[in-house]
Amino acid sequence: MIVSADLHIHTTASDGLNSPKEVVLAAFYKGLNVIAITDHDTFQGALMAQRYVGSLDLLVIIGCEVSSVKGDVLLLCDSPINTPREISELIDVAHENNCLVIPAHPFDDQRNSVGEDIYNYKWDAIEVYNGSSAEHANRMAQYAAKVMGLPGIGNSDAHSIDKIGIVYNNIEVKDLTIDDIFDSIKKSKVKIVIKKNS
Repeated sequence: MIVSADLHIHTTASDGLNSPKEVVLAAFYKGLNVIAITDHDTFQGALMAQRYVGSLDLLVIIGCEVSSVKGDVLLLCDSPINTPREISELIDVAHENNCLVIPAHPFDDQRNSVGEDIYNYKWDAIEVYNGSSAEHANRMAQYAAKVMGLPGIGNSDAHSIDKIGIVYNNIEVKDLTIDDIFDSIKKSKVKIVIKKNS
């Protein structure tokens, strides 16, 4: 089956404008099947969001956007983990705990981004399309993913509910589980959908 997933969303747990509950409801009503709450340097938004899902047909992935020493890194997990600031250590800890490590908006020069350091690490995927980044930055990320032979994902990077789902991923999975989603991302079973201007 195909699930629709926006894997980079912020809430009031960091610098987002809307509460985790508002984000969950907005994502559900927009037709998404999966979201990752990725507040800056905290898993609290994601943990709160999971409490509000209830009977909604929506999977919330525990995530955060780690402010590493080299730039922002998306961490997608099934439970909170320790988040070292040095990227090599972060990747090691993440992989020991079955998490995905993905550079966020890697070439966006307006934000804390890894830039050319992207080539120095073993990522699980690259955010090749960020709904808040300039087109040239997204093209550079797409090029990096191609050169490195890594899967690409696209996300809204929403800081308000109106932006949720402006960019998302259609992911081919067997079941709606975190393990299946992570496995499909690693195997590039992802099609990025851009509704940015709609």
